[in-house]
Amino acid sequence: MSTSSRSPVALVVSEQGVRAVQAAPAASPGAARLRTAEIVFSPELSLDRPEQAGKALRDELRRAGIAATRCVVGLSASWTAARHKQFPPADADTLRGAVTLAAEREFAAGTAELAMDFLAEPSAGGVSTLLLAAPRKTIDQVTALARGAALTVQSITSAPLALARATTVSAPGERVVVCLGPTGTEVVVQAAGESARQVRHVPAQLQGGNGQVDLLVGELRRVLAGVGAEGDAPTQLAVWDIAGAEPALLEGLASRLGRPLRLCRTDSDLACLLEAPSPDSDRFVQAAALACTEDAPAVDFLHSRLAPPRSRRFGRPVVWALIAVGVLVLLATALVIDHHLQRQELETLQSQVDQFHDRYEQAERTVADTTYARGWFAPRPAFLDCLLQAAAAFPSEGYVWASSFAVREDLQVIVSGKAVRESAVLEVVDRLHRDARLCNVKSLFIRQAGGTSRDVSFAISFALRRAS
Repeated sequence: MSTSSRSPVALVVSEQGVRAVQAAPAASPGAARLRTAEIVFSPELSLDRPEQAGKALRDELRRAGIAATRCVVGLSASWTAARHKQFPPADADTLRGAVTLAAEREFAAGTAELAMDFLAEPSAGGVSTLLLAAPRKTIDQVTALARGAALTVQSITSAPLALARATTVSAPGERVVVCLGPTGTEVVVQAAGESARQVRHVPAQLQGGNGQVDLLVGELRRVLAGVGAEGDAPTQLAVWDIAGAEPALLEGLASRLGRPLRLCRTDSDLACLLEAPSPDSDRFVQAAALACTEDAPAVDFLHSRLAPPRSRRFGRPVVWALIAVGVLVLLATALVIDHHLQRQELETLQSQVDQFHDRYEQAERTVADTTYARGWFAPRPAFLDCLLQAAAAFPSEGYVWASSFAVREDLQVIVSGKAVRESAVLEVVDRLHRDARLCNVKSLFIRQAGGTSRDVSFAISFALRRAS
């Protein structure tokens, strides 16, 4: 199971390789669980080829189940130089200026070739500062290595300094934190209150034979002699063994120094609670110290305290005036854009009106024609319907015909006429009876026309049903 990608991975970069540790919350409250990975430098894989080294580190992180997008980097003491300076009490700006002048005197290469930062803490004599410098070339190579591993560098600090600050304090007073490595030894001197005074690299190892042991013992004696005198309160000596030295060698070192040393272990002497650390965790203790520290590093070569603060070019009234001008410009721009959009919409509507103009004229002509024709039908008098119904009842053969047609205002109709025979008149009466639109159909009379004519005369009355 991979750890959370939100936790940054800590990288300790030395001349031998890169050791990586990621800390994530464990099952026990307040405890951390560590995942570790390592790459070893070779002629084909080194900081001189940071992109290739970064890809190799990325593969190792994946194999170890470490998922991260950010990293904090600790450099070994072999790539840093440190100077301790004492200054009188001063404010932050004055102290920064004094440390900058001291850095220019101490390091001839200057800021063009060196990245520098300092650690300052109050002391009895004023302000105790520790100035550290690292080659910019190394900083750039480490950044490129992290980029090759798909990591974003948050900070670059001193690995032995981070370990010393994360080592638990057994008793008040000065102490020396020693980290025994496979190719060298790193020494950090701390005064009471954990203010660092020295960060040194000794090119000697405990397992390198009598010559290197003598060199290591001599350097440690000089360090101990410079930080405290032998007596009632001897300087504490805390030793981290990441090289896996034999216990007899450690006992011999304590004997030759003439004072006891505290052999530190990851599960008991690191200022963070670890869940079931592995026996191999001591080798990764520097990276573990970086990974478990939530505070910002004491020294950060990427975000140096020596960098002057950004000065404001404009005062507050000018800033507010610029903001007001910006708001007015935005409003004017919005009005111009709105006017342009409305004009475009108007042009679109006008084009639509032009497209429908012909249809509109045709519709007007149709309405005019319909209105004119309606005058022939809408005001038609009701007696025309009576005449229509009566005409429909008379046969077209001509053997019965009407001679008069009278319609009263109440739509009562009297039709009189002649027929060649009486049956023809009765046929007309039957047709009028069958017409549902007529009512009160009556035959008033049927009689001989008189004289020598054989025709019959008749009169029929009926009424037109009014629409309900």
